[in-house]
Amino acid sequence: WTLSQKYLADCKLNFTQKTFAEKRYCLERFYNDVGDIEILSIDPPMILDFINARAKAQSSNSANKDRKNLRAFYSWVQEMYGVMYDPTAPIKKKSHTKKARRLIPIADILKVILVTNGHHDRAFIASYWHTGARRGEIIRWVWGDDVNFDERWVRLGTKKSKDGSMVYEKLWMNDDLHNLLT
Repeated sequence: WTLSQKYLADCKLNFTQKTFAEKRYCLERFYNDVGDIEILSIDPPMILDFINARAKAQSSNSANKDRKNLRAFYSWVQEMYGVMYDPTAPIKKKSHTKKARRLIPIADILKVILVTNGHHDRAFIASYWHTGARRGEIIRWVWGDDVNFDERWVRLGTKKSKDGSMVYEKLWMNDDLHNLLT
């Protein structure tokens, strides 16, 4: 439990609130399942029982998230404390089928854009439509850095990188988006 608290303190500094909450939720449930025991006392069958119970209660996808978070915890323990024992290593991912994402018809998207109140809302919705960006990527835009009218590009930034640092991608601005943003 002490190691998991140290790990979570580090995660709180290095990950988004959502990622941190997922890791905390996993480790708290794991602690409640196995109790406060030495890290070397945890063996692969204990991990497997925890993962299988999650798959039965929730889904294989949820079980895979728990497996990923436990593996990350043990990886951190190895790096910080030199403990080379990793009971998560033999645990394989559960197979699962993701639900097909619903594609919104173009006509429905255009209706939403047309009924927006005010030019600002229309530009905001159209920015999603023309870039395929996530909400946070649009909200983080800074005019001088992320929107360039002269060269006609917008820049999207995400922290979905291996080390959690911001990674940017530039996209060309089409005429419609250029007109709405200006």
